Amino acid sequence: MLSRLALWRGANQIGKSWALAWDILHTARGTHPLRPVAKGPVRILVIGESWVQMEPLCQKIWDMLPKDEIDPRVRFERGGGFRGFKDPRIPFVSGPGVGSVIIFATYSQGAARLAGGSFHAAYLDEPPPEHILGEVLPRLSRYHGTLRISMTPTPESPPLLYLRDMVEDGTLAELQTSLTLDAVIPRGGLFEKAWKTQRQLDELIATYLEVERDMRVHGAWTGTIKGAWLTGFSDALVTDTFPTANLTLAVGIDHGTGAGRQRAVLVGVEDGPEPTLWILDEAVSDGRTTPEDDAKAIWEMVVKRNGLKLTDVNLWVGDRAHGGDRYSSGKENRLLVEALAHITNTPLYKLPPQLRRIPTPRKRRGSMTMGVRQLNAFMLAGRCRVSARCKTFIEGAKAWKGNLADPHKDVLDAARYAMERLLMAKAIQPVDNIPLPR
Repeated sequence: MLSRLALWRGANQIGKSWALAWDILHTARGTHPLRPVAKGPVRILVIGESWVQMEPLCQKIWDMLPKDEIDPRVRFERGGGFRGFKDPRIPFVSGPGVGSVIIFATYSQGAARLAGGSFHAAYLDEPPPEHILGEVLPRLSRYHGTLRISMTPTPESPPLLYLRDMVEDGTLAELQTSLTLDAVIPRGGLFEKAWKTQRQLDELIATYLEVERDMRVHGAWTGTIKGAWLTGFSDALVTDTFPTANLTLAVGIDHGTGAGRQRAVLVGVEDGPEPTLWILDEAVSDGRTTPEDDAKAIWEMVVKRNGLKLTDVNLWVGDRAHGGDRYSSGKENRLLVEALAHITNTPLYKLPPQLRRIPTPRKRRGSMTMGVRQLNAFMLAGRCRVSARCKTFIEGAKAWKGNLADPHKDVLDAARYAMERLLMAKAIQPVDNIPLPR
């Protein structure tokens, strides 16, 4: 008999979401071919880190759903999840699962969303914080329900030692699956064919940062830190010359790990068959500065050193507000914009729209690692060049080993924010795989 409490710890891209969706629907409909399920209507909880993170799983559930068996009010919207009810859910109104309901929640909603609920089964998509699992398990006791956790650990996962201990003491059964050619061959159909070749697998693995590779390829509990995260960076990428035309420009700003410290980086994308990412210049403050000091440094970087106008910068993005401390004032994008208007003697309403309100980067769990991986991918693919004047960026690329409090990270974040903004604007396409030597 399969264990009541089980964890699937495995690589990315091996079909965990498809398997989870399949299991959820068979449990809801009482048609599970591999294990006995409760007779009659069941309540199922599906919970994950966020609605954005759960969207791939929700999409697969929707694709597999027998639409004629569910409440007609339910619909699925990309970017919006399941709609039709105030709280996302899928009620079954006919068929073998009539009366059953699948209820969706997020880790951030916590106990408030689970209060008073009892479930026949719970499915956790990606690593749960310990307090969330502590809330879920009692909700299964009434029906002696099943628990299924599907996850790929990442460097930004919550502490997972408690899950590891549960596996080692036998409380939680575990399946571990690595990313191999055998793992990407669907079984049980009319014919068996891998949906990726070995070369495609090798190219995918090559895009992962060294620190996360064992986690994403084998589902390892922890990452391996052997050196700098940006393994694709080398002095061969550094140049004294760079293009002055056909560039889409962005400025990324990080307010720094220390109060008063700010890093701004001018990034460009050169048009062409395979657009190249350019790290063109940087504005670095090493002491406790005011927004006026920071604005002047950015103005000098863009206008004085590079002969541009502020209006030549297509995109701006600035870090979330920093509250400052007793020695220095806070930092926020609004204050920086006001200071830029002041030093250029320009009324706020006459500033270009893209500068008038500097947006903040999208931050969620995993976004930092994803952004650094993409920056590293451009470097590995030979599609990134760095101006020799960007000494702080070069030093950070060589030295940063993943410590979130390391000041080397600040300039990398500024460049990453600009790169991500260019990706969002489709000024450059992401590097999905790294061509390997033939």
